[in-house]
Amino acid sequence: MRLPEGHPNTRCVSDARAHTSSAFEFNLFWYFGPASPAVMAVVLTLMLLMPLATALHFVSGERVKRIRSRLYNVLVIGSVVVFACAFWHTGRVVPGAGDDLSGIAVMHAFAGEVAAAVSAEGSAQAAQYAYLGQLLDTTEIVVLATSGEEAGLRGAKRYCAKHAAELAALPTGVLVLESTHDVEHLSVIASEPWPGAYHDAGMVDLAVAAGVAAELPSPMRVVSLPLGGTDGVAFTRAGAAVAVLNAVDVSKLPPQYHTRLDTLDTVAPEALEAQLKVVLHAAAAFGRGEWRRASKKGLLQWVVTMLRSVTGSSDATAAEL
Repeated sequence: MRLPEGHPNTRCVSDARAHTSSAFEFNLFWYFGPASPAVMAVVLTLMLLMPLATALHFVSGERVKRIRSRLYNVLVIGSVVVFACAFWHTGRVVPGAGDDLSGIAVMHAFAGEVAAAVSAEGSAQAAQYAYLGQLLDTTEIVVLATSGEEAGLRGAKRYCAKHAAELAALPTGVLVLESTHDVEHLSVIASEPWPGAYHDAGMVDLAVAAGVAAELPSPMRVVSLPLGGTDGVAFTRAGAAVAVLNAVDVSKLPPQYHTRLDTLDTVAPEALEAQLKVVLHAAAAFGRGEWRRASKKGLLQWVVTMLRSVTGSSDATAAEL
């Protein structure tokens, strides 16, 4: 944590979502690969059919009995799939290079840059950190690494619960560093429909603008995360303004996601450099007071954002969406 002299106006949290304990390998993803979402859809369908089969037990009629009998046969076979998806895991811990040791690397570099800027204050080297603007003078900077993200966002939830009063006392912007693999897929996650989180559109737009200021090779896209959830969910629920930075194609299941393939060679160095530039410029813009809280988005907005993510056409800002 770094506090400015006097009372800070805002708080900027760089949350690297640290995997001090990596995820266990998802056998479903490893063995079924790209077909895993289809298998998961079958499982969800079977789970919905179970109460229907139970309800039909109380309905009389020969035709209903035949339907119920066939449905039970399907469910008996399908229960094996449901059981496998629920319990078919091993003790193999994945390397987690992209998800999320890459975030640790960017967080460490961000902290180093801020520390260097503080040390250079009043010296001839201060000019090279001028792009940070008022960040060091107006903003409380928190560099945070959490654990337990793969176990229900436990670390982030505990931080938010412990610091609830602080989060409410100052406008707080949170930059969450999600999986980093490819610079061409550098994006900002605006919504996470699985846990029902819709991140602040003003913070999302600030992150997109930071990508422009960082002179990235291509504009950052605004996407929705179809499945799973990030630590950003906990901070959004706590009332903070969140932008989740991601550098992996979310329109499909990446082969390295929660599998043994998430190794260092899948993390492009230029993607790490790009993430760092975006974090620095976004934090600087937040310190200059360029963030404005936007109204929450509704269900229709989530549908539009998710469709854009799936079709790969999410190149608009959150405000435009």
